[in-house]
Amino acid sequence: NAATGGTCFGDSGGPNFLGTTKTVAGVTSFALNGTCGGTGGVFRLDRPDVRAFINSFL
Repeated sequence: NAATGGTCFGDSGGPNFLGTTKTVAGVTSFALNGTCGGTGGVFRLDRPDVRAFINSFL
């Protein structure tokens, strides 16, 4: 959302970066409200089971 900087519908699957780096720390899952303000739900990528799954494709 350009006005609030929040997660909005259609953002699902997009990256969530670690601070100001280019490191992807999570993937957007859902928005929390209809005005697209604030943060939404994020699936974290730093869990061991998730990393093992991702690494199986690399």
